[in-house]
This record gives sequence, C-alpha cells and structure tokens, in this order.
Amino acid sequence: MTKIFRKKRQNLMDHKNTSNPETEKTSMLKFLKYAVGEIALVMIGILLALQVNNWNEKRLENIKLNTYRTNLIAEIKTDLKNIDEHIENIKYYKNSVIDYVAYYNKPDLNIDTLVDKLTNLEYYLDDFETTIYTIDDLISTGNISIFPEEEKEAIYTLKNEIEKLNEVEKSSQKDVEDRWDVFYSNVDELHEYGYSDKQHPKVANWYYDLSSDEYRMQHNVFAIVLYLYDKQLDGLFPGIQEELNSTKSILEKNVQ
Repeated sequence: MTKIFRKKRQNLMDHKNTSNPETEKTSMLKFLKYAVGEIALVMIGILLALQVNNWNEKRLENIKLNTYRTNLIAEIKTDLKNIDEHIENIKYYKNSVIDYVAYYNKPDLNIDTLVDKLTNLEYYLDDFETTIYTIDDLISTGNISIFPEEEKEAIYTLKNEIEKLNEVEKSSQKDVEDRWDVFYSNVDELHEYGYSDKQHPKVANWYYDLSSDEYRMQHNVFAIVLYLYDKQLDGLFPGIQEELNSTKSILEKNVQ
C-alpha cells in the first residue's frame, strides 16, 4: 500500500513539472489528498502495532497471573494438609499434659505414679511454617498489582492471619523458655542432666515433695503450654483454615 502511495506521489510530482498553473493547482490538491492518505496509513499502522503489542502484553500478564494462581492453590493445599497434621500432633501432646494434670488434681494420688507421669510427660512446641512462599514473591516484586481486587484482598488477609498465628506461637514459646530458665536455676542441673548421682540438699528429692517450688515452676510451664494449645485448636488454626479455604476458592474460581 505504501508503494502505491509513493508511485502516485511521484506521478503527481512529474505531472506538476509539465503542466500549466491551473493543472498544477489540481495536481497539488490531489497530491495533498494522497499525502494525507499516506500519513493516515502510517498512523493506522502504528495504532495496529500498538494494539497488537498491548494485546500481547495482556496475554503475557494473564499467563503470569494464572501461573501465580496455580502456585498459590498448590501451596494452600499443602498448608491445609500440614495444619491437619499439626492439629493431630497438638491434640496428642495436649492429652499427655492433661493426663498428668488430671492425676495431679486427684486428692488421693500416689506420689510414685505422679513422678512416673511427670517423667514420661510429652509436649512439643513448634511454629507452624507456611509453604506459601509465592505471597512474599508477589509483594517483593510488586506483581501483587496484577491480581483483581478480590484476590488481592484475600491474599493480604491470609498473610495477616498466618503472621498473627506465628506471633502468638513465638510469644508463648518465649514464655515457656523463660519459665524453664527459672526452673533450671532452682535445681541441681548437674544431677538433672545425669552427670552426678549426688543432688544438692536444698533440692534433693523434690519430685517427692508436692509443696516444692520445683513443682510449681514446672506447672507454670505446663499452664503456658496448655494455653497455647487451646489458642491454636480453638481459634488460630480454625481461622487459618477458613482463610486458606476462602482464598483457594477465590483463586480457583478465576484461574483459567
């Protein structure tokens, strides 16, 4: 098409050089028309190129968006599975502590049985570690901006819930560690760790004295452990599960 305009323009220029003034005027008008047409053609070409470029950028953005959605959905499913396992572990360890406390509360307890339960008591504190690393990538790269508002809001809400859970876990673990520090500062650690058969007279055989400070200190530890377990089971984990399922549903609805 451009070649046609060029040929027409050349013919008009040649005609201009050989015609009279009246004819020259007519030729100039024709030339201007063709010049405007040529400019319009160039503009149309530019607009089409921009349109194709915008379409291609949008296509690439949609591919990136759906890749992020797919990764998030997979990571959320892993988190849901891990939380289920975490809940079962917490229930097991909570029952171990509750079993000891229930026996301790008996008015006619046998001290040897209590010591045995205390010795075999199990509890475990562990941070819930999310596998949803895509959220951090989205925020650090700024690619969170390509998500629709509904999905963006769900992602931020989920991130906040996970952070809230981790804050409670870390705070409770710090409380437990502090209480254990107090306990071990009041016992004969050389004996407790099994390096000596001798035990300092002030704390000798504290296991068999329910009025000893050592029992109170250990019970303070168990109280924090049970408090954390209850927070996790009754509020934090159900809240996380709800947000995980909600976010997954929103992403699955929009994934292409």
